[in-house]
This record gives sequence, structure tokens and C-alpha cells, in this order.
Amino acid sequence: MSKVPEDIVLVTGYFDLLHSGHIRFLEEAAKFGEVIVSLGSDANSVASKGKEPICSEEERKYMLESIEFVSQVKIARKTGPLSFEEHLEFFQPDWFIINSDGHSVEKQACCKSYDVAYKVLERLPKRNFTPRSSTTLRGLDFIPHRMDIAGGFFDQKKLNASVAGAAIICNIEPKQLADRAGMSSSTRKVIRELFGNRLPKSHSEQELANIILAYENFDQEYISGATDAYGLIFSSVCRFEFHDSYRPYAIEKIHHAEILNWLEQHLFLYFTHARPEGYQVFDGRESFPNDVLQEYALTSDSTWEAIQDRNLDYLIKCVKRTCEIQKQLIPGYVSDSVSAELAKMNSNGMGAKLMGAGGSGYVMMVAHEQPPDTERITIRRESLNL
Repeated sequence: MSKVPEDIVLVTGYFDLLHSGHIRFLEEAAKFGEVIVSLGSDANSVASKGKEPICSEEERKYMLESIEFVSQVKIARKTGPLSFEEHLEFFQPDWFIINSDGHSVEKQACCKSYDVAYKVLERLPKRNFTPRSSTTLRGLDFIPHRMDIAGGFFDQKKLNASVAGAAIICNIEPKQLADRAGMSSSTRKVIRELFGNRLPKSHSEQELANIILAYENFDQEYISGATDAYGLIFSSVCRFEFHDSYRPYAIEKIHHAEILNWLEQHLFLYFTHARPEGYQVFDGRESFPNDVLQEYALTSDSTWEAIQDRNLDYLIKCVKRTCEIQKQLIPGYVSDSVSAELAKMNSNGMGAKLMGAGGSGYVMMVAHEQPPDTERITIRRESLNL
């Protein structure tokens, strides 16, 4: 006895960041017949949404083909909201099924022109699972943070034109951190405007950092420092050297896992409070004498040596001195409300300095053991994907 042929069901979508909501939709669609997926291409995502998918079209195709509810997967080469039309014409399905959030009058009219039944499914989570959507998942933050360990003002041409110096920046995996707290929230906002919630893989670190630095400072009187743009992009711990420029002329990166593992055991974040509205870092008291800048540059070099040698006591000493010099150069770097707390940390066998230059916010602490009320950090390795 021959098998009765099933109806053919065409579905469409990108199916990026595949989740249980996608599987549930395909399971329901399969009740109507043999499911063929018209998969949105990478090019269509760029053209329609202005960004690349997280997973490539071939990777998404591979995952969909492994699902028992799917018969075939074809990548749609046309762009636009009706990219599936080529498969509508080729397969002549009995049904076109779509989720309610993907429904449009334009799609319904297209199916009607091919005499294909149009079915809209509501989102119904399987069992008691949490409802999932790609939009929600894309809202997660995958942009790294940065910790400025030493030389944090040397990205300003006003300083490095007089004395060349290096900034030591540690790039860390994303955390739930407060805004306006010295952790580059404004530059991270720029990254989200440009690329969404993660860094693209289509550019080198150097290219990305240059794009972000230029975009953030377009038509601005005050130039935001490269330690944010470069520090958020370059993985690991880097030494950025500056001389008479807003961009570093040389970059050195730590590749040894043993050093990074050691740092993770001794670097911690402590939150004071967010920078108050209207707080003025630059209040007219700042000054940049060459002898102090030269000591600041030497302290940055010593910090780099301490990290390379895994010399914790020396690193603590360097961080303390960095904090002192930063406050000497820019008194508003530390607010009165944080000053006493920071001094106490630096007198208890630890090294502590404020992140950024906002008066308050997060403090980086260097210690033999994790201090109370602090957070551990994870340094972003090059082998980890964004």
C-alpha cells in the first residue's frame, strides 16, 4: 500500500540563536505536513536589519536540518520581507505557516497570489518552559568591559604631546555593572548603536577600535580617550603606547595564560556609587607638570613589568602610586565622598584605584585574597567568541 503524500508546509525566518520557541513553532507546523524552511540569508539580515546574524547562514542551516520536525532547509537568496517567494514558487506548498510576530499583510497577499493557505500560529511555550524569542536573546549584553590599570590619561594628546606614556588596560568578560561608574558605559552605548549587543567578527580589533573612536568623537570639542575604544575591543591585557596622538602608536598584548590566570586571582571590582548628575571632574585645579607626567609614565612601565613577572607586592605598590598621581594631576578624579574610602583600601595591604575619572563608581582592588563585597573578574581571552 503506497504512502499517502503529506501536505507541504513552507516556513520562513532566520532562526538565529536557535531556542525552544523555534523548536515549538516547527513542531506545531509539522502537524500540518512536511516542513520546508526558507532560511533568511546573512545578506538579507544586513539589508533588512542592518546587522549580521550571530550564527552564519550555513551554521543555521546545519542546526535546522538536525531537527526532526524539519524535512528540508533552503537558503533564500533574495532580499526583503518576501525573500521566501522563490521557494513559494518552486515548492508550491499547501501551507505557509508563520508566527504571529512575523505576520504581515504583505506576506499574506503574496501567499494568496500563489493560492497557498496562510496560517498564523500564536507563540505557545512547550510545557512550562520560559517563553523565548530571538529579540529577547539579542537584548543580552555581550560587549566586554575594560579596567584601566595604569596610565589612564595618556590617551589625551594634551598629555602625551609633552611626555610619551603607556596605558595598561585589562579587557574583561561582560558583567551586570552600573552605568556612570567609570566602566565606559558611554562608549559601550556607542558600540551598541553601531553593532548591536556584540562585536562583529568581520573586522580586526584595530579596525573596530578606530571606527568606535572616530564615531564617538565626530564633531566633538572634547575627545573621548582611546583607552575606552581600544580597551573595550582588544582582548586580554594590553599596553597601549601614546605619543603626540589620540591613537596608540604601538600595542603589546599578553598571550600567556598563566599570567592572565594569576591576574584573575588578584584583581577585583568594588562598587562605591554611581557618579552624581552634574559632577565636574575638571574643575580648574588640574595641572600636568612634566616631572609628574614622567613619573606617571614610569609607574605605568613598572606596572607592566609587575604583571609580566607576576610580582603581586610590586603590582600593589604600582597601583597605589598610580592612584596618587592621578589624583595629583586631576584632583576631581576622586570625589570627597570616595576619597576616604579609597585611602583606607590603600592602607590595608592592598592597591586600589578608581576606574575611569568620574569621581566615584567602581574601584579596582589588587589584593592577595578577595576583599569583602567585591566582584571577581574574567579576562577575555582571544580564544573566546564574542
